[in-house]
Amino acid sequence: MYYKMHHKLNTKRTALVVPIFMLLVALLILTKFIQVSTNINSNEIGNANFYNPKDQKYYSDKNFKYEANDNTEYIIKKFSEDGKVYIPKGNYLCKSPIRIKGKNVVLYGPEGACKIIFDSRADKFIEKGKQKSYIINDGYSLSFNNESAQNISINGIEFEVKQSENTPYNYLLTLANVKGGVIQNCKFISDKSSENMVTLVNLLSCCKNIKIVDCSFKNMTGASTGGCIWVRNLTTKQKLKENVTENISIARCRFVQNSGDEIVAVYSSVGHVRKVSVKDSVFEDYSDINAKVLSAFPSDNKDDGTVEEVQFDNNRIYSERVKYFIITVGGPNRSNRVSNVSISNNEITVGENSDNKCILIYVNDINTNSSDIKVYNNTILVDSLVNSTGIYNASFSTNNKIIGKLGRGIVFGKCYENIIDGALRGIVSSEIANQNEIYDSKIGISCKDQKSIISDNKIILAQENGLCGIEIQKSQENVDIVCSDNEIITKTEEQNGFIIHSGNVRLIDNLISGPGKDIYKSDEAVILK
Repeated sequence: MYYKMHHKLNTKRTALVVPIFMLLVALLILTKFIQVSTNINSNEIGNANFYNPKDQKYYSDKNFKYEANDNTEYIIKKFSEDGKVYIPKGNYLCKSPIRIKGKNVVLYGPEGACKIIFDSRADKFIEKGKQKSYIINDGYSLSFNNESAQNISINGIEFEVKQSENTPYNYLLTLANVKGGVIQNCKFISDKSSENMVTLVNLLSCCKNIKIVDCSFKNMTGASTGGCIWVRNLTTKQKLKENVTENISIARCRFVQNSGDEIVAVYSSVGHVRKVSVKDSVFEDYSDINAKVLSAFPSDNKDDGTVEEVQFDNNRIYSERVKYFIITVGGPNRSNRVSNVSISNNEITVGENSDNKCILIYVNDINTNSSDIKVYNNTILVDSLVNSTGIYNASFSTNNKIIGKLGRGIVFGKCYENIIDGALRGIVSSEIANQNEIYDSKIGISCKDQKSIISDNKIILAQENGLCGIEIQKSQENVDIVCSDNEIITKTEEQNGFIIHSGNVRLIDNLISGPGKDIYKSDEAVILK
């Protein structure tokens, strides 16, 4: 009896355990299925999370097992919408160029969590008459047309391309015929070494009222050409007053580049460019061929494009090395005008020493047409660039600090209240040199071939190689050079307050102290009373 009851009880337990076990297994399988399904669904878009440099592909996982999905159609659809267009969190892979179609569009995503990545090895199709750009606006035109011109704003989106050698695309974002917009909190990146150029933002033609603020740019292709932002006007040959690029503001941005072109270029190409400001930004230049951080220049003489009202203010520049220039204004043998350019309140630092003949701020003087180029309140810091010049040919150089071993501090123009410490020649061939302080120089101020007024300057010569405070190399016949109220301090007996080789010179109330001689004068020199 006991056996039968015990056997029945075990049989019932077994009968209960088997269905429960099978139910648990089913639930486990269902859970796994739901998890897998959820993972697949969540990875359908925006899963280009990791780049494999070996095969140049993007993957969803760091082990490079699952290749990222192609999100081209999804991004094309988003960029075709108008109004406020939200792009969710994700890393979206595109394998063809895309167009911004909205007439008044704001494309935005969660800052730091939305990236659009272009596969530079993909679609090679270029529309006839269009720029070779990964992104281009639908109203693209070389002439301004108020009906088709777009308002385009982009906020919080990162754009990236690993530039390949054989891609036909040379620009990441190109805009033409745009009447307004704000590009804000965005990143533009091309960080793969390539001989094929890329410029990150190309304001090509007839772009107006555009602000680029709080963005970062990284162009590390190492190519001989290509930059971060080009502001230009490659418009038609028709001389229409509306065909201008104007009111472009770049502020609080960060730039890192090692390609050999300008980081920011402002140039007219064909038509006029005016009212461009670059402010409160940080520049890092690592080019071996020396990218110019900023250049502003007009079209060549076959067109009539000018550049006017450019402001480069309160920026910090670090150039790892310098071979030619850091900032340039004007172009050689160009009769079109560059005018009203201000370079102010910037800090420029050069890392490596060099004996190259470089000019850090260069206003072109080779048959060029430039006027009202003002350089003021800048700080230039170098260790040793013994054959280089700090500022060359500005209309006015005022309140600048130039510190370090340079060949020449300031050359040409009118110089007021600058501090130059360590240059072999402090100021050379200026029209006016007034209230400047020059320390540790071989020659404080050197005058040559033009009428000059040298007044109220303080010059302290270098102990080791100091020669003279003020040198009159030569002057044209009947041209007077006036030197008044200057203070010159010599350090050794071999030094001189003045060396006058030739010409007519007026010396009025100058103070010379120290162990050196007051004046050395050749027989060809005339000191006027």
